Amino acid sequence: MITTEIDDDVQETKALEGYPWDRFGADITGLGKDQIGEILTRCKLDWRVEKHETFVNLTGPDGQPVAIPTKNFVLIRQKDNKILTDATASWRPTQNEDAIDYFLHFSGVVGAKPHWAGTYVNGLTEKNQSETYIYLIADLPEYDFTVTTMPVKNGKKALTDRWTAHILFSMTHVYGKKMTARPMLIRKASKSTIILDGTSKIDARADQYPLEASIIKDFGEFKTLFKSAAIRFEALASSRITVERNIREFLKEIFPSTDKGGMLSRQGQQALNAIDEMPGSDRLSNTWLSALAAVSYVHDHVVGYQANTRMASSWHGDGGKRKAAALKVIMKHATASKEEKEEAAPAPAAQSVPKPASKKDKKAA
Repeated sequence: MITTEIDDDVQETKALEGYPWDRFGADITGLGKDQIGEILTRCKLDWRVEKHETFVNLTGPDGQPVAIPTKNFVLIRQKDNKILTDATASWRPTQNEDAIDYFLHFSGVVGAKPHWAGTYVNGLTEKNQSETYIYLIADLPEYDFTVTTMPVKNGKKALTDRWTAHILFSMTHVYGKKMTARPMLIRKASKSTIILDGTSKIDARADQYPLEASIIKDFGEFKTLFKSAAIRFEALASSRITVERNIREFLKEIFPSTDKGGMLSRQGQQALNAIDEMPGSDRLSNTWLSALAAVSYVHDHVVGYQANTRMASSWHGDGGKRKAAALKVIMKHATASKEEKEEAAPAPAAQSVPKPASKKDKKAA
């Protein structure tokens, strides 16, 4: 069994400053496929993996030790001889340089701009195994958008909230898992992320890239998701949370609670607090977009005690699932809130309609 290890760069604070990945990577802006060696060194990715067969050490009839092959294999990180995953005889592991090379290739095909890459360890998996993730973030400024959260009235300046578009590439040295490319939004004010629905599963080798047409097809889905998000977020930014009960029902759906009295779970309460306390909360002015941003912020910066496991959860685990669920169901709650507001509004006063003048009235006139 692979033992769980905690990365040297684990941060124990309860709330992070900066981006969640700041301690687990480096800026690679301006570096390309001709500088992969520099990228690997700068981002602490300059290590390789090797596949080895495992053996059982027994004592032979003559009393001498005997190594019996098990026909099972493991993947070992060269720099420290750490076992990363079980494997099979036919499985070919992807090296870090191959993954980065493909991430850069994908970015080049679609016009994305790689700016950050690194590695982190998730030490809390279902099998109690540590997973080492390799990741790269590429920018897509063409699909950035800004929503207006307060209309201009009485000469006051409108409040705006900025969201930037990116591709999140990732790979883990775990048997059976493929590299992925996913569309991701970053809220600039709170430095938190939301990964959209699309997931491009990449089955790439260093000597056999998928056809560019396949990459362009996947990216077409990404573009649609970014454009759709811009429209939905604008709608959420103009929809106020008018009834506290609605926001609590939303948070209970995202963070289920076992409390029979209707109390929010601990994480649900943290998200409720974040609506007013997270960075840039004033920009969202208690709108339904603030509720979505709060769920994202809590998972990226508050929940848990270790930055590496928080990051893994936010991108690949329960945190990412809750963000995706929030994005799917929030429109339902925003609509319900709007309908309740309209029902509570006083009905307009009835206006009397003048009756047409009779023939007698006309003659009198």
